[in-house]
Amino acid sequence: MIIKENFELKDLCTFSIGGRAKFLCLIKTKTDLKEAISKARSENIKVHIHGGGSNTLYSDKDLDLLVIKMNNIGVNHNNDHLEVLSGTPWSYLLNYCLKNKLYGLEPLMGIPGSIGGAVYGNAGAHGMEIKDAIVEIECFDLESNEFINIDLENFDFKYRYSDFKKKKNLIIWSIKLACSSDSNSKNGSLEEYKNFRLEKQPQGKTTGSFFRNPENDSAGRLIEAAGLKGYVIGGIKSSEKHANFFINFNNATFKDVIDLKNLIQKRVFDEFGVNLIPEIITVE
Repeated sequence: MIIKENFELKDLCTFSIGGRAKFLCLIKTKTDLKEAISKARSENIKVHIHGGGSNTLYSDKDLDLLVIKMNNIGVNHNNDHLEVLSGTPWSYLLNYCLKNKLYGLEPLMGIPGSIGGAVYGNAGAHGMEIKDAIVEIECFDLESNEFINIDLENFDFKYRYSDFKKKKNLIIWSIKLACSSDSNSKNGSLEEYKNFRLEKQPQGKTTGSFFRNPENDSAGRLIEAAGLKGYVIGGIKSSEKHANFFINFNNATFKDVIDLKNLIQKRVFDEFGVNLIPEIITVE
């Protein structure tokens, strides 16, 4: 296991915002993960699990925290299943599926970040959520200190939510996803999904969609209707291309982001009675 001290968290996330963590542990094996947890316990320090960093906002203060970066990367194909380690980037999985002519996950293939992070937040796109493909999840249980398989029948997934958000004792290690070698199982066009993202979604230092979409509505539409599309506070702005994307265009601070978040939430609630809920994970 590789351990780094006083590591700059802004270098880990797509927002490029963050102070330093006391420890960063880079995890590739199950033994690494157990050793990192043991170190956290011996140091009596809190643990934060970091996936791909595409959905995380870190405080720019120094944090008394042990950050576990999941660098376990790998994909195995077994019949109609893909066995994917949680640190695997979506781009890696996409290339694997293209090379091996595996189908069914196309709508999810442009999602940024890691597979584990997508499962944690039940990420989705184009009418599909990752829960739709999950067959099995292997986790490390902090309470038993063992690797276990989740009982999916009694585990809740819904819009941008999984029970991992409340079951803090579980760390996602690997996921088994349904797929098919039959091209008739192809779920839409990768090229069309790619073009949609390039056309509709801003690029750069962003976490992607900042707020969840309210039921039967769009956070981006509400922000624009409230007159806040393109609004700037310090170094952060609501994108002119898509109002629900926050862009760090000029060395934004944590406070800049929180101030913009609070302004948008207040304005949208005052004008439309809708409480926008952040999709991103805030660590402070």
